[in-house]
Amino acid sequence: MATDQPPALIIGLVVLLTLASGAAGLLFYYRGFAVTGAARRLWLMLASLLGGGVGWTAHYGCVLVLLPLTQAYAFAPWAMLLSLVLDASCLMVSIRAAQTVGPRWNVVVMALTLSAIISVSNYISIRSIRVPGELSIDLSTLWLGFLACFALSHAGAILVARLRGVGKSAAGALLLALGSPAFDLIVLGGMDLRLDPAAAAPQGLAPSEMLAGLVLGLGVLLTSVTVASVYVDKQIDAVANARYREMALTDPLTGAPSRAAMTERLHDLFQNLEGNAASGDAARSVAVLAIDLNRFKPINDVHGHAAGDALLAAISERCIAVLKDGETFGRMGGDEFLALKSPLGSDAEINAFARRLIAEIERPVQHGGVTLSVGVSIGWCRAPEHATEPAAALNRADLALYRAKTRGQ
Repeated sequence: MATDQPPALIIGLVVLLTLASGAAGLLFYYRGFAVTGAARRLWLMLASLLGGGVGWTAHYGCVLVLLPLTQAYAFAPWAMLLSLVLDASCLMVSIRAAQTVGPRWNVVVMALTLSAIISVSNYISIRSIRVPGELSIDLSTLWLGFLACFALSHAGAILVARLRGVGKSAAGALLLALGSPAFDLIVLGGMDLRLDPAAAAPQGLAPSEMLAGLVLGLGVLLTSVTVASVYVDKQIDAVANARYREMALTDPLTGAPSRAAMTERLHDLFQNLEGNAASGDAARSVAVLAIDLNRFKPINDVHGHAAGDALLAAISERCIAVLKDGETFGRMGGDEFLALKSPLGSDAEINAFARRLIAEIERPVQHGGVTLSVGVSIGWCRAPEHATEPAAALNRADLALYRAKTRGQ
């Protein structure tokens, strides 16, 4: 073989593309198995296309390393295209093959299929090399290259498919990506290349310089597409999660904070009270007000649920509109509401807050030409004076509400 030193840029490119191939396949593989149906098939197809495509560029990068650019050699375009198709489909085909057998053999079948396709693809592209001279490959190096590719693929498949942990998965993806370079290193390293200075340079084929540009351009493009796809997917997930969270924390009928939102807010306030019970720092106290409407059921019975819903929405809108800093108002369900206030001074502030809410709740609401009005009962407790846990505070406020209702307040 020629002994010209390959450019450091090409060696670095091969290493980078090998890592990118494993990362692309792993990211989309796991994304695929996080969903079902057509979405899973799409993600696995992307894993195969991008992982295999980047792997294809890494393979030709190995060829450029082991057959330096100073030599006059060329490649058959049909072989390059065929090997690209094989590499881009190898992961998908391997997963399909693994699904045809039981769990005992699925990893072996996947690794065997993967290494077989990679070996055939790389052999086709290597055999298509045209040089001014003779190039021969020993059969034993082919088998040795295949076995090395299979060993790495099998070890990588075990780490990815059967073991848990980010580190194990990353190591498995790297081993899977190293299968192709291992085959190239063994086969190209054992290849017998005899150059004939008198022979004419190959004509009508893709020259090595063109291949170097293609490998660099396609490798950068596929890696960029992979990074962009992961980024866009993360952004979509973030937007969807934010939307789901907003829906969970908002009451769909009234637009007020939901039970989940009020519970979360109450826990946040109590976290600020840790270690505060003994100090008596009133400025950090929390008022918990349990609110229940009176005469609401007759409105539903007489005027219909649409009227009841309109009344609940109007009450929520009014109460939220008069809130001050540190005050929260939300619907717990039915005709029950909860209000929170912190920081807090004297009990007089709680009573003033309650009267402000009562005034808004008892204001009549016009709906469909009918005037709707309800009464309200409120019970409150103060934390940490009356309770040191959120659940205990809610219970104390509910007990105070029950006493208020029995007194007709």
